[in-house]
Amino acid sequence: MTAQPSPPIVIVAGPTGVGKSLLAIELAKKFNGEVLNADSMQLYSGLDIVTNKVTSEELSQAPHHLIGCLSPLTTDSTVGAYRQLAQPLLDRLLKENRLPIICGGTCYYIEALLWNILLEDGGNFTNDVDDIESELRDDPAQKSDPQELHNRLRAVDPEAAIRLHPNDRRKVARALQVNLRRGDGAYSSMLREQHRLGDHFSGPLRYPPDRLAILWLACRRDHLERRLDCRVDKMIQSGLLAELEAFHSEFNASRVGAGASKDYTRGIFQSIGFKEFHSYLLMSPEQRDSAEGQLALKSGIELMKQRTKRYAVQQEKWLRNRFLRHSDDNYAPVYLLNADSLVESDWTTGVRQPAFEIVEALLKSDQNILLKHSTRLATEPRGLVGSSSSLDDSESDSVRIGRSLELRCDHCGVTFAQRDQYKEHMSSRRHAKRMAGLRRLAARIAAGHSDPNAVVVIDRNAEAADGSEESAVDNNNDSGRSSSRAVTG
Repeated sequence: MTAQPSPPIVIVAGPTGVGKSLLAIELAKKFNGEVLNADSMQLYSGLDIVTNKVTSEELSQAPHHLIGCLSPLTTDSTVGAYRQLAQPLLDRLLKENRLPIICGGTCYYIEALLWNILLEDGGNFTNDVDDIESELRDDPAQKSDPQELHNRLRAVDPEAAIRLHPNDRRKVARALQVNLRRGDGAYSSMLREQHRLGDHFSGPLRYPPDRLAILWLACRRDHLERRLDCRVDKMIQSGLLAELEAFHSEFNASRVGAGASKDYTRGIFQSIGFKEFHSYLLMSPEQRDSAEGQLALKSGIELMKQRTKRYAVQQEKWLRNRFLRHSDDNYAPVYLLNADSLVESDWTTGVRQPAFEIVEALLKSDQNILLKHSTRLATEPRGLVGSSSSLDDSESDSVRIGRSLELRCDHCGVTFAQRDQYKEHMSSRRHAKRMAGLRRLAARIAAGHSDPNAVVVIDRNAEAADGSEESAVDNNNDSGRSSSRAVTG
């Protein structure tokens, strides 16, 4: 008798607010499945409004795992810790012949479950950047400068230094830790081996590709932005501010008194809403009722809406640049679903019905149905979130970031993570002024002037011939002001 294959693994992915939880529950109810949360902020207990958790009614409709399982007061979730929690659950569901449905917007958590990526390698490694830095420093109480950390990495592993941007403090510290424990160049060697077995983005898939389905819920940007604005308004009406205030009070009582402080780059404080309403929550009740307080409230709401929309675009970008760009032998099949509308009839046609067909075909190994629904880069529809730029000829962000130190303007002392930022800088007023200053300085030295303020006549025709990139000045494109990923060093 032929052994029955294990159930497929279904991943429900897409930008925030697109309807991932709704589809995951519908799939779990129809196919005897269980939902594994892959949203980093929903791992924390409490704060149900700010993290937009599924409601108690929704939880009762299907088994859910990894929701509210960590204390936001004592724990900072990391991708390594998440994989240690989720992998045994995923494998258990497969063994019990239950359909695992991974659902969430933290795409690199999903990636860590499906592909072998460099997180742990049998050693006692931590993913907390402060713990790593305390191991690297002579004085554990002193915080390292990002450029200092990167310089140390360049000394022991130049290949890794080229790959990692100085501002990516966590990865730089992690690479340093690996090299410290395993020897110079160890991090790059491990990464090369991982890529040899997989592809440029990660190691090999953990599961057979014919047992995987990434259901990508996509939505036109204008539709999704209206939906997200309404969601923020609803969160405010549901008591978001009271929830934030209560947590701040609890945090202050438990941690600030012991010397801890709020860090909006770590843990639950990364949730959209904390930073945006910080100034408003610091006000007294009387101040909040004043004109200044109401302005701060209005500003916080608008900032939360803007950041939520930016986050949705970032999620979509990750899906495009990671899940769609794996090599053919390391590719988890992606199926695009049209989530433009949550109206029942539209949802059935665009999402529910094709999703049910895909999962049914996976269970029956019906390749014809799967082929009909499959999505690859060349056939991807345009007009969806984040799809305004062409993908066919452009490099992915991970490739650009992998070459970050090649994108450096030594004249201005700035390093860029993306090629378009570098090109923008090279045509900016800041760069042109810097180059003009350097040419004036060189002319003074050539003329034998010891006084740096001496007036020297420069041949403008010769200056223009030096290169068009130095004379093309765009008054509106100073990447030194606009690029948050640039670092001076």
